[in-house]
Amino acid sequence: MYKILHIYSKKRIICIYYIKEVIFLFENKILGNTVKNEDGYVWILEGKVFVKDPIGKGIPPALNPCEGVKLTVNGVETRHLVMVSEKDTIEVEAIHEEKEMEIDIEISPDNLKAYMSFKPRRTVKRYLKDSYPMNKLDICVYEEEIYKKSDVNELLNIIKEQGIVYGIKEDLIREICENNKKGRFLIAEGKAPIDATDDTLECLLTISDKKDIGENENIDYKNLITYISVKPGDKIARLIRGFRGEEGISVLGVPIEPKEARRIIIESNSNIQFDEETNLIIAKKHGTPEKKENGNVITYDIREQLKLNEVSLKTGNINFKGDVEVIGSVHEHMEVISTNNITVLGDVNFSRLYSGNEIFVKGNVISSKLISGDTSLALKTPATEVQRIIWEIEDLI
Repeated sequence: MYKILHIYSKKRIICIYYIKEVIFLFENKILGNTVKNEDGYVWILEGKVFVKDPIGKGIPPALNPCEGVKLTVNGVETRHLVMVSEKDTIEVEAIHEEKEMEIDIEISPDNLKAYMSFKPRRTVKRYLKDSYPMNKLDICVYEEEIYKKSDVNELLNIIKEQGIVYGIKEDLIREICENNKKGRFLIAEGKAPIDATDDTLECLLTISDKKDIGENENIDYKNLITYISVKPGDKIARLIRGFRGEEGISVLGVPIEPKEARRIIIESNSNIQFDEETNLIIAKKHGTPEKKENGNVITYDIREQLKLNEVSLKTGNINFKGDVEVIGSVHEHMEVISTNNITVLGDVNFSRLYSGNEIFVKGNVISSKLISGDTSLALKTPATEVQRIIWEIEDLI
């Protein structure tokens, strides 16, 4: 109905145009006026070309065939702008076209995804557009695409020819072919590698934690610091092996290695022993363990001597199983306990020194208590024991 009304409307316009032309010529003839110059016109209606020649020195009408249009003037096909007149034999035809399948495959930079831009085979049908009278007419068409069903195996072969062999989404390819879909699709997806994780060391040295101190409680700053010491057979640390990673594979079927992580090598020596089965690092002598790293190789030294610049509130009281050497002085109201020798190169002021073997003081000793050679006393920690009893009593309260 719309097409009929549309054609009727155009015919009406053309009729009105002719009526106006007749009136114009009649008025000029009756009144004896000079005829004015007027350009020629050309238009298309229902696939036919109509031409109106110019009047006087008016510009002749012209036709310009666009893509998909075959224009023939007086038996000669033309592809360019051409002048026409009412005497010319003009034929215009919309050309139908068969188009092949269009495929463009793109692989992501990491080779883990493949995309396909796809248009199936199709017939492009073209129809001439009607137009109003004008001096220069571009012959235009409107198109209708009729898609043809694609072959699944043909499409899969084209994809594989591009080197894509892993992770192809065959169900999606089949759906594209059956429904004549066009667009951009993710047609293959590889397997991403799982990166390895670093080896780590878990410290197993037990440190007696102080309980949380409340706002109104007194703080013993002298015993806040704990110096760790071990004996033969003590577990210093455990090596925890990280995840080794998992290999991936690209859509091209090429393996992708996982990212490497740090692998720790524990080196046994005279100080420690590394158990391969349990991954435990075990002390072989008394002293303070000190970790040393050289790249991925880790080992431990066990120092039998604790060396300090001074003993003050900065260091706290000292309780060490082994030799203790103080380069400076032992300050007021501090305490040093050692299972072996104590050496102080500075002064000892108003302090207490307990040694399981010998005590050597190079500087002055002022109002201090020095006890040496008492192993049973040196092995104990008076201040720590007293503090522990205080905490237990507070917990009971």
